Amino acid sequence: ANLGDLAGAIDDLDRALELAPATPTYVLNRGLARAQLGDLARAAADLEEALRLAPDETWSAGARQRLAELRLRLE
Repeated sequence: ANLGDLAGAIDDLDRALELAPATPTYVLNRGLARAQLGDLARAAADLEEALRLAPDETWSAGARQRLAELRLRLE
């Protein structure tokens, strides 16, 4: 995907996850890209999955905060 091509990035991450399922950083980045595109429910699901897979990574606290923001917007 080209820089700024979020839909292309999501496609690339989908392919990467086919090759390496349950890779938390791929799931996290797909969720962040989905959030940027306004696909909030699927973004939240990806962040939840990333945190389930890797609850204690350096990025986990930021992901929890972003997930909380998404949940508020989904209410």
